[in-house]
Amino acid sequence: LLSKDSKTRLELKERPDVGVYVKDLSSFVTKSVEEIQHVMSVGHANRSVG
Repeated sequence: LLSKDSKTRLELKERPDVGVYVKDLSSFVTKSVEEIQHVMSVGHANRSVG
């Protein structure tokens, strides 16, 4: 949801050793509540259903 390309579709995958996961998911290290709120805000703005 934080990708610059909002047209990219995320794929759900499943493997016996790790279970269900999102392919090519990004992660971000944050150091404050404000950074978490910013990341959540950007992700929410990019969210789509369908």
